Amino acid sequence: MILRRLKAIVVTAGIWAAAWLPLGFLYGLLVFWQSRPSDALLDKTVDPWPIIGRMMIVWTLWGAVVGAMFALGVLVAERRRSLGELSAWRFGILGGLAAAMLPVYFFVESVRHEGHPRPRFIVVIALVVLYGAATAVAMLRSARAGVTSVDRQPA
Repeated sequence: MILRRLKAIVVTAGIWAAAWLPLGFLYGLLVFWQSRPSDALLDKTVDPWPIIGRMMIVWTLWGAVVGAMFALGVLVAERRRSLGELSAWRFGILGGLAAAMLPVYFFVESVRHEGHPRPRFIVVIALVVLYGAATAVAMLRSARAGVTSVDRQPA
């Protein structure tokens, strides 16, 4: 039973890591564009991949951590329910909460050390909550579709 739950947490973390990889790519592009003068963007000698690659690694790891926290939340909050009984709303809320934990922590630390909030944190928190909720609901729908297709196959 414990190994089954541990496997579920690891698999969920892997799925979330893969889902958050594109965010790392997009954020890496944004960081690259903001870190260079506009004329350097057209310069073929400037290599964007170190920045983009680093952001992809960071966001993939972040997705894995969020996925593991989400899986733990589902195990605790929804342990008595079957896949068909799970609510997409509750799944989305759990996904959004799990996704918000890390940026909210950094937001609080930023306010504690600097005395004022950074506006960028609020935007990141909002976007990450929405993406976390969407990832959770997509995962639930995908799991339900997989169970349904397996149930329909002739034995």
